[in-house]
Amino acid sequence: MRILVLEDEDVKLEQLTQVIVDRLPGCDVQTARSLNSGLRCLEATAFDLLILDMSVPSFDVTESDDGGAPQAFAGFELVRFLRWKRNSARVIVFTQFDRFGSGDDSITLDELTDRIRGELGEKYVGSVFYDAAAVEWQRALSGLLDDMNISET
Repeated sequence: MRILVLEDEDVKLEQLTQVIVDRLPGCDVQTARSLNSGLRCLEATAFDLLILDMSVPSFDVTESDDGGAPQAFAGFELVRFLRWKRNSARVIVFTQFDRFGSGDDSITLDELTDRIRGELGEKYVGSVFYDAAAVEWQRALSGLLDDMNISET
């Protein structure tokens, strides 16, 4: 099983990766920290599962570059890319926000879920709401992985 995780925050990425590796020993987890690095990964590699943070910067953050402003719908851009490429990867949204965008472009997580389901249909597995102070997100992610009937290799 090849998994791409799009997440720009170190602590969240480490915790998320640990849950995946614990739940699916032997899986190949690759990471991307920005919209553009995520797109490059999808161009270069076929993944079985994507776990996407919705809001990440346009470019990877380095010592000399801040990566640009966070893109509120970066994860959704990867979803649209999947559909355009007719990629068969399944998708889980991983977020600490219940609202995305601002002003007239603002949507709720439920509205975003409906849009992703409209783009991907059954390939959309579900969403996990991350809360650093709670462990419910770990149970929710484990449940989604279990529901997918993923083999461990």
